[in-house]
Order: sequence, then structure tokens, then C-alpha cells
Amino acid sequence: MKQFLIFLLSITAVCSFDDAASQNLGSREIEVRQANRIDSRKSAKKSSKKEQRAAEQEVAYVSALALLDARDFVLEGNKLSMPDGSSLAVFSDVNYIMMKGDKAVVQVNPGISGGPNGMGGITLEGSVIDFQRTSDKRGNVKLKYTVMTTGGSAEVELTLMAGGDKANAIITPKLRSARVIMFGKLLATENSRVFKGFSM
Repeated sequence: MKQFLIFLLSITAVCSFDDAASQNLGSREIEVRQANRIDSRKSAKKSSKKEQRAAEQEVAYVSALALLDARDFVLEGNKLSMPDGSSLAVFSDVNYIMMKGDKAVVQVNPGISGGPNGMGGITLEGSVIDFQRTSDKRGNVKLKYTVMTTGGSAEVELTLMAGGDKANAIITPKLRSARVIMFGKLLATENSRVFKGFSM
């Protein structure tokens, strides 16, 4: 009888241990599942944001293409690469390239005091000649043209990068070897708020 009681107690202890282990294992499974759900939500959120950014960039790119096709745009520059290789952060409202039909403005203001345009730089305003438009397989679009003024001229090579409204333009004065590269984004002329200095 005594041995039987010991046997029963042993079985009860084993069952209690099994129940505790099962409960412990169950709580671990719940924790793992909850962690997996959180990871899945984070992954889905990241994927959703990435897709949203890609969609926004595509809309911006299509809009920028339409502006180039209409020849009605402003490239507002926020950075200049100077002839000596240095880079400058600049104000986009006074550093820009504008085209409206067969008329164009090129204004570069690196922040130097004085300057022909009275704002610390130079402003060319005139007619567009020798206009060319090309594109590559990646979707990058390039405009190449000359702005002809009574006081001089400059060649502009503007490139719209595929997948957005970011663009850059190489500005080369006809009578000088020096060139400036302007980096920024394309806007419709009606949405741009730029200031023009005295033009040549």
C-alpha cells in the first residue's frame, strides 16, 4: 500500500511537471507568434512606404517629362559645381534655368558680392537656338540648346534623371572654357518663385 501511494505521488508529480512544461512551451509559442506578427507588420509597413515612394517618384517623373515636352519649366538649383571643382550650396530662388517656349533665362549666383546682374552673379536672358532632345534606355532625358543674348551666349545641357524630378544642367559660356553644373529639381514656371537680376 505504501509503495502504491509512492507510485501515485510520483505519477502526480510527473503530470504536474508535464503540465507546467506544456504551459511554458505554450507561452513560448505565443511569444514567437507575436514576434513573427510584429515582424510581418513592420515588413509590410516598410514595403508599403517603399511602394508609396516609388509611386510618388513616378508621378514626379511623368510630370517633369510633360514640362520638358511643353518647353515650360524651371530648374531650381540648390547646388553648384564650380569650374575649380568646388561645390556650393545655393539659394534656389536666385539660381535657376528657365525655358518658356523659345525664350530662356540662365541665372547663376554663387554668392559673390556684386556681379553683372547686381545680385552676385550673372543672368543671361534671350532666345533658344539649336534645341535638341534625346533620351536613353534608362529613361534619362537630355535637352541641349543655346541661349543667345545681345551680350553673349551660353550652351545648356540639361538632364532629367529617370524616376523623379531631379535634374542637373551643365552651363558653358560660348567664349569661355569654364563651366558650371547646377543641380536641383524641375518645376512648372507657374509654380516657381524665382527672382531675376539684371540680364545681359
